[in-house]
Amino acid sequence: MDEVVKLSEWDEILKSRKDSTGSLRFPIYSGSAFNLPEGERYHYTRENNPTVKELSRIISLTERSEKTTVFSPGMAAISTSF
Repeated sequence: MDEVVKLSEWDEILKSRKDSTGSLRFPIYSGSAFNLPEGERYHYTRENNPTVKELSRIISLTERSEKTTVFSPGMAAISTSF
């Protein structure tokens, strides 16, 4: 049987977010330009931005997994399932 994430664990997950702006809610970054580390500078924004990283982190915590891959809607998600 799957484990259910308890409400107290949800509190910890939401409190553990790391937003550099200190906002009360994690913002949705819809911009197209980000200052990325060397070697990651030419990524397409749908593949790598702060919002995608935060979503991946929260899903990993709730599912108790090491890593989560998040896709934009479209062919990337469809082709990866095969």
